[in-house]
Amino acid sequence: MSKIRLLVISDLHTTINNNFSDDSRLNFSDGKSEFGDGIINFLKSLDLEFDAILCAGDITNKACKQSFSAGWDYVNSIQKSLNIPRLFTVPGNHDHNSRVGDDYSPIHNLQFYKPSFPLSSHEKNTHFWAWNWCHLEEDKYNVVLLNSSAYHGYGDEFKHGRVALEVVDQIKEHMSHNNTREKIFNILLCHHHPEKMEYIDHDYDTEQMEGGKYLIDKLQDIDKGPWLIIHGHKHFANLSYASSNNNCPAIVLSAGSLSAKLYPSIKDRTSNQLYIIEVDINKTDLEGKLFGTVLTYEWDMVSGWKPSRSEHLPARGGFGCADTPKSLAQQIIKKFDEKENIKFIDSNDITEIQSKIDNLPPIDFRRLVQKLEEAGFSLSIDQNKIIEVGK
Repeated sequence: MSKIRLLVISDLHTTINNNFSDDSRLNFSDGKSEFGDGIINFLKSLDLEFDAILCAGDITNKACKQSFSAGWDYVNSIQKSLNIPRLFTVPGNHDHNSRVGDDYSPIHNLQFYKPSFPLSSHEKNTHFWAWNWCHLEEDKYNVVLLNSSAYHGYGDEFKHGRVALEVVDQIKEHMSHNNTREKIFNILLCHHHPEKMEYIDHDYDTEQMEGGKYLIDKLQDIDKGPWLIIHGHKHFANLSYASSNNNCPAIVLSAGSLSAKLYPSIKDRTSNQLYIIEVDINKTDLEGKLFGTVLTYEWDMVSGWKPSRSEHLPARGGFGCADTPKSLAQQIIKKFDEKENIKFIDSNDITEIQSKIDNLPPIDFRRLVQKLEEAGFSLSIDQNKIIEVGK
């Protein structure tokens, strides 16, 4: 096995019988959803084998119990339809009854849902609801599920996420213990973003996870493999490196919404999306930091599902490349210096360089293109693959 392939979805905001249908495209009527069937059919058409599906919360919309049932059944149907061996999920703020009314507590319906949510194991499920997190172990990687909506129901907690500092210490102690085996990499799955994302709304971000920076720092103190953090909530896609005090920062995927109707300030800057993360096991194991790619697919009313054209998370991005855009540009330019009077090079001439480019985050790929254009070169590009460079 050279790759671990993960399917990532988030923020379904499932609705039923057209209740709140202005909020979501994933509406079920008589147990059926045309939009939902379209997603499954598209994923089948890719003809890929997945090691796991990860869902970063907000399965339902506005704590509707019936919509949660339809949404959770749908997530499980994706797993079953694609024969995916593992399903990892966490609740989001819409899955909690955050503004408690007649119910016992914000998490009551989730705790007593049948079949059990988010895990089938009674022991693991009990740990998750008791401590707001749990650890799951796979052959090549560890998974930590974190409930960042755990304190909803108290005051204005519903306005943001939170992880208690004591919970962070508990996770660190557990993961650092000798009984916890080191894997090639680790995944943290949560709903809220651990660091501010003020570039989305161009305003102060008050929705982030309180304690998120402490969480990131302590995860990187564990020293049992690099971390991939996956979250949702903002409905805005982005791939980045977390702030870090060492040279192996966590990779952070902010997953956009699979099916929510996007609010006005972002609807022209992002889209409904799903993601395929491919972690290069051999490189990651050798270097001790994450190497991989993220394939992004988006939906629109004209074309249905297709490779993303979004600037923030285009069809292909990556993580792990140690070379800067300037260094990669110089390596490409050097190819022209190696032969006299050549005006073009193609992908066959830069195979080794392209293998590095594959692991560039989107922002660095754009900078690479800019460096080459500033140096007087023209490029032919297809989904972050350089097809041809002209002098």
